[in-house]
Amino acid sequence: MKQFILGICFVLVGSVFNAQELDLIAAMALPRDIRSMTMGDAFTGLGEGEGALFHNPAGLAMSGGSYGYHILDYNQSYYDRYDVHVLYSSPIGLSNVAFRKENGDSFDMNVIGYGRRGGNGVDWGVTYKSVRADLNGELDEGWSSDVGVKARVFPFMNVGVLVSDVFKQNIKPTTGYASGVAFYTPDRSFVFAADVKSKKVITGERHLSSHYGAEARVSDGFYVRGGWSDHTYTAGLHFVFPVFELQYGFRARAGSTSDSEYMLGFSFGGGVDQNKIKKRYALFKPKAYAEFALGGNVTTGRSEVSLLGGLKIGTNDILYLIHKAVEDPSCQGFIVRVGNLQSSMGSVSMIQEIRHELLQAKRKGKEVIVYLEQWVSLPEYYLASVADRIVMPELGTISHLGLDVEVTKMTQFLRNFGVEYQTVTSGKLKGSLNPTTKSLNEHSRAYVEDLVSGLYQHVLDDIKADRKGMEWETVQPYFDGRLITGREAKRVGLVDSLVYYKDIDEYLSKSDLDETLGRASLVEFLDIYAERSLFSFDRIAIVEIDGAIMSGQSKTGFFFGGKTTGSDFVESVVKSLKKERSIKGVIFRINSPGGAVIASDRIYEAIRDLSDTKTVVYASLGNMAASGGYYAALGAERIYANKSTLTGSVGVISAYLTLIGMSEKLGIDVETISTGQNMNIMSRYESLTPEQKAMIQAHQDAYYQRFVDVLVESRGITRSEAYDIAQGNVISGESALKLKMIDNIGSFYDAVEALSKELKIEDPELVFYRPKEEFSLPVGGIRAMMKYLGLDKLMNSFSQEGTFQYQAPALR
Repeated sequence: MKQFILGICFVLVGSVFNAQELDLIAAMALPRDIRSMTMGDAFTGLGEGEGALFHNPAGLAMSGGSYGYHILDYNQSYYDRYDVHVLYSSPIGLSNVAFRKENGDSFDMNVIGYGRRGGNGVDWGVTYKSVRADLNGELDEGWSSDVGVKARVFPFMNVGVLVSDVFKQNIKPTTGYASGVAFYTPDRSFVFAADVKSKKVITGERHLSSHYGAEARVSDGFYVRGGWSDHTYTAGLHFVFPVFELQYGFRARAGSTSDSEYMLGFSFGGGVDQNKIKKRYALFKPKAYAEFALGGNVTTGRSEVSLLGGLKIGTNDILYLIHKAVEDPSCQGFIVRVGNLQSSMGSVSMIQEIRHELLQAKRKGKEVIVYLEQWVSLPEYYLASVADRIVMPELGTISHLGLDVEVTKMTQFLRNFGVEYQTVTSGKLKGSLNPTTKSLNEHSRAYVEDLVSGLYQHVLDDIKADRKGMEWETVQPYFDGRLITGREAKRVGLVDSLVYYKDIDEYLSKSDLDETLGRASLVEFLDIYAERSLFSFDRIAIVEIDGAIMSGQSKTGFFFGGKTTGSDFVESVVKSLKKERSIKGVIFRINSPGGAVIASDRIYEAIRDLSDTKTVVYASLGNMAASGGYYAALGAERIYANKSTLTGSVGVISAYLTLIGMSEKLGIDVETISTGQNMNIMSRYESLTPEQKAMIQAHQDAYYQRFVDVLVESRGITRSEAYDIAQGNVISGESALKLKMIDNIGSFYDAVEALSKELKIEDPELVFYRPKEEFSLPVGGIRAMMKYLGLDKLMNSFSQEGTFQYQAPALR
């Protein structure tokens, strides 16, 4: 395929098509949009926007959309009327082309086109043309179809092929051929295109015509164009305004000024989205390092956007991007700029998974370079330790190489204000880390110490395994939390070089790395154009359970961010998956500390119900899958977790807020009149009696027993083993494996690989299912205010949810 396309590049020569008689063949080949016409109709290789519908429908696959109205002979040199309407909304294009002449000739053609990304820089498209023409007293009415292919051979060069009228009925034009090439600068400020076209004319002979054109951006919003074909020269101007675009075109025969045509066009919608034209979407790409930054912008699970929190990149998306870059042969390695990850003990597994993907990259021969910002602690250094080279500035600092957990208890603080929580737990360790429960007892403290020391040992083992050149006896004393300067860190082998980020290119050129290699954003290695094949049945669905589990729909906080997973959303996705025959397997990716009991049970039932079908269901536990998060995972056939995943917490906890002390201090007297002695349960102004607390405990224990029953049934363990587990304690993934709570230690892509192997799929197509609308606005005053301002419909649009499918998380 590559050799065939490259061969086309060298045959763009030919003679000029000189047929002037206007028959149906000539009419169907007339210019139909101003941009392509003013570039000499050299558009087969460029093929984008409105012109793609007529010259190469493969270009309709490019993201964007517009509506254009073109008057192609407004001075009426040849036609009484020659109008074109074209609507382009990727991947579909629609158009009507019509002209009338004084002699009664008329032509009317409707066109519909479709373009599709084929992957690896090659796109394809088709058009259907319905034609009605009355030319020279002869009536023609029928249809025909074109097929086009466009390949981005290099980041600066396109090649296109069009076979016109390949299928037809009741019309005369024979099949025509066109090939073209387009070259452009990296910022697309200048474009040159050339075409060669072959078509039979009325005499029955086949003629070649050559076409040449160029486009230059003079300034923002102003373009000039010129072209040459068939002894005809063309020129045009293009003005881009905030609301619409204006185009002007001119065409004249060489040596003649009497038969010039002038063209005027208006467009709305912006056309091709230039921001989505990825530099590395090509057949042949130069090798480069994938560059990205990690810091406080990272969150677990899927990415999120909020008004005040901005964009936070989810670890699921980071893993996807790294995995795709590793698969790209043009990716030479990674340059990772690591800032403050704002992480703690609870984020060890998150870092562990990112390290795992970078480690896979190293095993495939990719170089990994990590640049540490000015001040880093253990989480950042843990991530950096996987690299071949660790670089930091000379005045940088490494500190707190260790783990510490501050268990905050607010019981007495709240009592000082007359506020108290009455907590009921099922599982003796459930709620040990909850700030509203009592201080840690000896048993609870021992459990937390074991958890922290276990996670810390995982970190140390990984660091020692990856930093083989480091003398551990020399370095070990530095893991006591002390401050370490950049110079000292280099001296003892914690880092390899002292370089400021602005000098990283010079550092690469002076090292033994290939200095000719460049750097490209990690996103550039993701084929965002890759679409699901219409005939692909090797698909694995990914359903993400992020944040607290609640009833209703999944949401992301509008102002500050923060995700919740709704049981309604998961049930609706499962319902869709049952109908989707192309989905062979499903992975529930869980990053959740738990949540409502009923909602967790509903999600568990939905997952188990899906497992009972022919669909194979796995669960992948991310950074945390505890309590209700682990409950939901029990519905899957196999459970994967990282060594440091925080899971377990099998138990139930409930807390009841009382404001008795506060009401006394403020002089608030509350009298309750009720129809029963237990109607005051959950009242903020009355404490629970011992009998009521016992009743709540018994009621809550029913939920607890349900959790234990599910654990026994799903994991195939005895009830005695289940009760040993179900004490509410959080454990690591490594401990969970020993207790038979999970099936395998492995990252997200380990689960993908294992499921693919079971399904006998070599190259699975991942389809992520995510909420259609992730924003949720707070209720109350804001809702009332928006309704008063007449914006309630806008607010409702944020709250409505559904599902949509796409191949990959798209980062911009």
